[in-house]
Amino acid sequence: MNAPGSWIGTSIEQYLPDKAMRRSIQKRDQHCRFPGCARNARRCEPDHAIPYSRGGPTAIWNLASLCKHHHRVKHNAGWTLSMTRQGVCTWTDPHGRQYATNPADHHELAT
Repeated sequence: MNAPGSWIGTSIEQYLPDKAMRRSIQKRDQHCRFPGCARNARRCEPDHAIPYSRGGPTAIWNLASLCKHHHRVKHNAGWTLSMTRQGVCTWTDPHGRQYATNPADHHELAT
C-alpha cells in the first residue's frame, strides 16, 4: 500500500473522485473551502477548481470541498476559484476582490 498522500499528484479518468480521494480531500479541507463557511467537509461536494469540462483533472490538487450553497455560488454568481497543488484556495468575487482559504494544518491537528 502507498504511503498516505503519496498519490496526491495523480489523477483518475472519471469525473467523480473515488472514495480514497474523497477521504483525502475531506481530511485536508475539514470544512467547505468558501471563505467563512464552516460546513463539515463530509457534508460537502468535491468540486473541480479547473473545470472538468475544460480539461481539469480529477485530482486531489484540483478538488475542493464545497457545500451545496457555495458550489452553486461558484457556478452561478460570478465567483471564481483557483487552487495551488498544496491546497490553498484563492476566491475572486464578481468585483475582483480576492480571499484565500488554507487547508487544515494536519500537524497542528495531531497535537
